[in-house]
Amino acid sequence: MSGRHTVYAREEELLLVDGYYVEKYRRFPYEDIQAILWTEDKTFKGLNIGFAVILGLIAFGAFLNEAIAVMVTFLIFTAMPALSLVVYALQGGKIKAYIITPAQQTSLNFIRTKRKLDKLFHLLNEKGVMPPPHGSSDV
Repeated sequence: MSGRHTVYAREEELLLVDGYYVEKYRRFPYEDIQAILWTEDKTFKGLNIGFAVILGLIAFGAFLNEAIAVMVTFLIFTAMPALSLVVYALQGGKIKAYIITPAQQTSLNFIRTKRKLDKLFHLLNEKGVMPPPHGSSDV
């Protein structure tokens, strides 16, 4: 979903606001939050590694044929996914996060990095309602 996403840690509930032109509000009373689960999303990492390997092989082939212009072009395009992998690592990896309540499991689509998840835990910790963090691969 595109648009802006905001989390408010209010006195009695966690309020999620999604949307840009039309806002959608979701309220989670603290006593209903059973857990916040997260799982690593390895799709992004796998695509970048695969792309870097393929382009690296093409650049190596161009190097063997001494096609300098082709080699330089492909080395530049190989550097892009490599840089993307560095950014991926600095952000702590991509994740998928969920709030579990007795009535539902809600995906937190706007939380895509561990750094953002840590901010959410910090917000909840300030309110004294920090649910235990869990990592799961079963979600």
